Amino acid sequence: MSRWCNKTLSVKTKEERGFSWDRAASHKETVISMEGQRVQRSPSSSHWVCAFGNKAFNLKRRYATIKVSGDSPYLYVGVAYKGAPVAEAYNNVSVLWRKGSGDLCFHGVRLNRSKLPSVSSASGELCYGGGDVVGIMVDVKLGKVAFFCNGVLARTASGLRTDVDVLPFVSLGSADVVAEFTTESFIPTTPRDFSSQRRLRS
Repeated sequence: MSRWCNKTLSVKTKEERGFSWDRAASHKETVISMEGQRVQRSPSSSHWVCAFGNKAFNLKRRYATIKVSGDSPYLYVGVAYKGAPVAEAYNNVSVLWRKGSGDLCFHGVRLNRSKLPSVSSASGELCYGGGDVVGIMVDVKLGKVAFFCNGVLARTASGLRTDVDVLPFVSLGSADVVAEFTTESFIPTTPRDFSSQRRLRS
């Protein structure tokens, strides 16, 4: 018997890291931190700029959390399809939730907060502002997206495409707002009409 037969082969694998902002896919006038977690608009920019997350949602990677900083309301947080324009506040290939107003922009159609059904049991959680953590949950199988504020469900929408990559996405219209991927421990409950109701960690 060969002396190699009783040797055990061990393979070390790196644990998958969370989301970060994709410099190559984002607008050139975004300012992304060295570690890739924070993004804001360049002070020299005078228009909307957008940033893509570095990974698409899938059956296992279903939830992202983004901490919001700054006083300006000029920020949208949500998802977009790979290749979406990066110089528009919102467009027909994104689903975005606006800071302050709570309006939802679905595939280019802006839906005023007052026209959206409430899905939150907590008053004051239908909007988000500076210091809040926005959660984004995507059901790639059924084409659904849910938005959370500090772990509380605030918005759901159906009709996402299921044949293309869906990635985290932000639109920044002011230099004072910052969007930062975070691992703060708000653990949401999956909405009832999603394909899985298991509790998740970001």
